[in-house]
Amino acid sequence: MNTTYDDPINHPPHYNWHPSGIECATIAEGFSYNLGNAIKYIWRCDHKGHAIEDLQKAVAYLSREINRRINEANSAPLVTKSVSSPNLTGNTLEYAQAANLTGNILAYAQAGDARQQNKMGNMCYYGDNMPQNYEAAVEWWKKAAEQGNYEAQVNLANAYRTGTGVDQNQKLAQYWEEQAGSQRTEEVRR
Repeated sequence: MNTTYDDPINHPPHYNWHPSGIECATIAEGFSYNLGNAIKYIWRCDHKGHAIEDLQKAVAYLSREINRRINEANSAPLVTKSVSSPNLTGNTLEYAQAANLTGNILAYAQAGDARQQNKMGNMCYYGDNMPQNYEAAVEWWKKAAEQGNYEAQVNLANAYRTGTGVDQNQKLAQYWEEQAGSQRTEEVRR
């Protein structure tokens, strides 16, 4: 089914190279502008002689999409439909506000914001607007702690000391305590 086209405008060779016969534009058009462009640059990166540049352009479009989604999450209206859940307490509006807050924190955390990653860890640890999950808490704290977030470093030290959500490990507990101590000293100096 691999059809060869002699049309550099409508069917350029770098869009038609795939053995399936599917053209890049056919795939890319099924996605949003940013995602479609990222796919386009990934698709052709090894076929036009500018692989690094094309991959950088793909990353730029993915970054734009991430930022667009974060902005969208921040301005999303409250969802006020009634939700039935055995864990749901309080009125529907409170639940909707909590869900939006959790979505915003999650969006920022996934985008790499260390403060929000620490908050996600705390929310997982305490079961705040989500099921309690110590292992997930530790994973979020690790992401934030590795970026130098003092509170996450303290939380991670405590998790390793007590073996909560992770195997107990006094050496790692001490390591993260030391990281937190040096981080706190650095913050005080500023």
